[in-house]
Amino acid sequence: MATLTLAIQTACTRWRFRQRGSVRFMIVDHVPQARRVLVISTSMGAGHNGNATELLRQLRASGDDGLMVDQLDLLPLRIGHAVRGWYRLQLRFVPWTYERSWRSMNRMHHLLAWLNGVLCWRRLHRLMAVVEPDVVVANNPLGAQTLGHLRSTGRLKVPTVTFITDFGVHELWVHSGVDAHLCVHPQSAVDVGRLGGRHAVPTGPLVAPSFLHPLSREAARLRLKLFAADEADAAARAKPVVVVTSGSWGVGEIEKTVTLLAESCHCRVVVPCGRLSAMSAEKGMSRARAMRQMTLMVGVLRPSSIWLSMARLTPEARARVSSDISRAARTRR
Repeated sequence: MATLTLAIQTACTRWRFRQRGSVRFMIVDHVPQARRVLVISTSMGAGHNGNATELLRQLRASGDDGLMVDQLDLLPLRIGHAVRGWYRLQLRFVPWTYERSWRSMNRMHHLLAWLNGVLCWRRLHRLMAVVEPDVVVANNPLGAQTLGHLRSTGRLKVPTVTFITDFGVHELWVHSGVDAHLCVHPQSAVDVGRLGGRHAVPTGPLVAPSFLHPLSREAARLRLKLFAADEADAAARAKPVVVVTSGSWGVGEIEKTVTLLAESCHCRVVVPCGRLSAMSAEKGMSRARAMRQMTLMVGVLRPSSIWLSMARLTPEARARVSSDISRAARTRR
């Protein structure tokens, strides 16, 4: 069981890229006595890959080997690219179908496990023959189902782990064939056991060091250089900053949220976002611009810990902003 806990520990590794078929992967230059961890991530947005990147950083820091591969690249015939394209269109044009589609997939998770196992096995087997991992980790629901099916049918001989990034655990996260389920909260581990998962361990979330030692509010604002014009105005500097995040794809009602904040709060609204979420946020810019409360960043590369440090509020400011938002929300109903 000690081998399984490698999934959230970290290691020192060097790798080079190699192309085989249509799968681009990293080959690890082995560190003596280092154990190798293969992480199955997915490029549906940026959240899963961000989680996998932090896991690999921790692996390198601990002296083991780490490697990440995209679950969508394991699917043949560019099926993965088609799935990602549909998911993006769904969130942008018919977001009301998102929850319904997940409910449907939860009901047919056994079929999805079999289908993903069959489709991904050939490329995954070829990759594992080269890398020879000691443990395979999935950090997304479909990856978890894939590994669980392959492990339970005997095709996958090495231990498998699912790192569940959500607090709320649904059926697609859990498979009885997976050797261990690592959870971010004890209640999540209880839910895994209720759904039939084996060895649920509450390890806590993967958190980058920059979040554990954040900058001060003033240092973060200075680093980002967003409010340089306010440096001489004490009242402007004292305005609370509200950070609105919506992921790299702009999921959620950004326009309504930005407009509500601009109308209700005596604050600055900042939307750190990728290019797709910028298109959604742009619609809510006009009123906020008129009130000189909005800064929009497109294609942000700064660590998100800096944004959150900039938005740190005193208890009094936090209570005032919450009250303003609640009052505005009741008025708009």
